[in-house]
Amino acid sequence: MVSFLQAILIAFIGLAGTLLGARISVVTRKKIAREDRESQFRLAAIDKRLKVHQTAFKLWSELMTNLEEEIIFELARKSENWWYENCLYLTPEARKSFKKVTINVSRYYKIDDPKEKDKLYQQIKEVGNIIVKGVELPSIGEYEIMRVNDIKNDYCKKD
Repeated sequence: MVSFLQAILIAFIGLAGTLLGARISVVTRKKIAREDRESQFRLAAIDKRLKVHQTAFKLWSELMTNLEEEIIFELARKSENWWYENCLYLTPEARKSFKKVTINVSRYYKIDDPKEKDKLYQQIKEVGNIIVKGVELPSIGEYEIMRVNDIKNDYCKKD
């Protein structure tokens, strides 16, 4: 027969287990809630990043189209002001390149030396590629192929 002290010990162990289980449950729920909030923030940031890169590409296209026009100075100011309001959503490389292009387009207009002008043109032109790289996603077909290959690799491994 179980003595009184043994019964108290068993009850205490049961209580400790219950409290530990409750604590684990609370910690797990908090962690899941935090991860969910972070995930929602990332999705919102991705959406904003896509929009900002799209606008950056549009502004860059306007700059490229008007390199030889006097309006380039106004477009450069407009692009620079936009950059100050949106630069944190650009990838680091796009951020740096876009800021630099707002300066280089004004320089390009004033340059007379064809070699220097061509070199600067190539730098300005490359910014479009940098902006696009900032938001490149695999196509749906590529993504599906990657997922199928991942699944095959996970389930077809020999133990």
